[in-house]
Amino acid sequence: MLFLTCNLNLFGQDKIVVSKEVGKVSGERFEGISVNIHGEVKDHKNKKWNFLLNSDIEENSHEDPEVEAIKEKLMPQKISSKISKEELNGTAADPVISAKFEGPWMTKGTPPDLSFAISTSGNIVATNNDGIEYYNTSGAYLDGEYWSDFYNDQSLSSKKYDPKIIFDSEKNRFVLIVLHGSKPDVSKVLIAISYTDDPLADGWYYYTIKGDPTSNNLWFDYPSLGLSNADIFITGNLYTEDGKFDRALLLQIDKTTLYNKQSIKYFYYSNLSKLLIFFQTFLRIIVIFVFYFALMP
Repeated sequence: MLFLTCNLNLFGQDKIVVSKEVGKVSGERFEGISVNIHGEVKDHKNKKWNFLLNSDIEENSHEDPEVEAIKEKLMPQKISSKISKEELNGTAADPVISAKFEGPWMTKGTPPDLSFAISTSGNIVATNNDGIEYYNTSGAYLDGEYWSDFYNDQSLSSKKYDPKIIFDSEKNRFVLIVLHGSKPDVSKVLIAISYTDDPLADGWYYYTIKGDPTSNNLWFDYPSLGLSNADIFITGNLYTEDGKFDRALLLQIDKTTLYNKQSIKYFYYSNLSKLLIFFQTFLRIIVIFVFYFALMP
């Protein structure tokens, strides 16, 4: 009971923001600094890639050892629980492949970390750790750039990797994020917005956000990207300089300011697990009291 009481006191000191709206994030919410447009990308000419498989490929692995261990431990369970074809009778039909074509090669290293999106008008943008490519719906390659060409900026000199891209069908824009650097002093999240649903013709503009808005000497990795009607959401993990996991982070950015090329103020959520731990502790107390009164003579 003393341990549980200490737990409650500990969590009671944290400022936990619990939204009253269904579906909103709970946790510690902070406002980020004001961020202006960093640059534009409009010149795509004479930068086409040479799509040849490089036989001298270098492995660039940044897998978290703890994550890798969890994957290995759960893999047998995943395989053993695989549903047989006989059990699939009555389920939805398999999807039909209407078109297929070769995607972008990695010429500078592995893994590729491929991400792609397609607009409602059929413009396809594919990305990997090397750079960005453009296709049409018939699979014809149109153009491409390495990230060093796409972000033609000497201040962004660290490696660029882990791209994620999504198409906002409501606003007809592509949203692209790319990570910059894997050390606290250079870690950034690069957020590019297409002017239209045809970025090859009309280009992009981009913002840069500090990889560790918490200012705890950490760096940002393993990004994910999503959107709602009002906001862009970016999630990731923050690591110490020696590569140890520290915390998860969620960024929330208003779409209106992004799409209007305005200065943005973003919100970030940290210590998201604390609310869950609080409820677990509270539930633990309830269980103890239930057993206590049940065992009373």
